[in-house]
Amino acid sequence: IESLFVKITIPSSPLHFTCGVIYRPPSGNFQTFLSEFEHLNTLLPKSGVRLIGDFNVDLLKISGTAGSTNYSQFEESFIKAGLTPVISIATHKSANCRPTCIDNIFTNDPDSVLISGTIEDQTSDHL
Repeated sequence: IESLFVKITIPSSPLHFTCGVIYRPPSGNFQTFLSEFEHLNTLLPKSGVRLIGDFNVDLLKISGTAGSTNYSQFEESFIKAGLTPVISIATHKSANCRPTCIDNIFTNDPDSVLISGTIEDQTSDHL
């Protein structure tokens, strides 16, 4: 797992945000990633968090289907941490493969999210 976190404060305001960028290589050990992800979540504040990244865990997989074990464990982990995914549509499309939602933004204050989505671009198979 690769990650970088910053705390953003707004002068003369009580508002502050903790933003983290996370990358999990698709070939990385999933259980190691999950353990490190859960540890990171214990260090985060209870509000104002945005985790942005390429998690390489497909959130479009339906629980109980083949290959959905990683999804189920990841879902349980972010829910337990009080995080909500902001993106619920495909974020990765490539030829001859079904679309997946492996990139996402998680927050622990979803009521503050006004809009979310993806932008289609021809330079990458990530949206």
